[in-house]
Amino acid sequence: MLRRNEAGFSLLELVVVAAIIGMIATPLTLFTIRGMNAYNFIQVQSDTAVDIGTLTDRVTRVVRGATSIDTASPQTLIVYGYFSPQDTVIKKIAILFREQVSKLALPHQ
Repeated sequence: MLRRNEAGFSLLELVVVAAIIGMIATPLTLFTIRGMNAYNFIQVQSDTAVDIGTLTDRVTRVVRGATSIDTASPQTLIVYGYFSPQDTVIKKIAILFREQVSKLALPHQ
């Protein structure tokens, strides 16, 4: 028997509300995920641009200070020269390029 004074929601009402919330939440979730992916992509591009700029500056300093070039290839640059105003001896600098990661080798005397 149904009583007219009962408070609360029927099961059908709860299911309808859950379905509406799901329909609203799905596009919002997809929108948020796309936004995060775009942010991550732009962040990687920005970090790469900074790394390339830093590497270019380092290579420029090495080449400007070079007195002679020992080896030059797409993967390796080895030069001899004075690389700071305090240098009194010629130092050997090797720059090794590997895929996307590059490193500047420490000077050898």
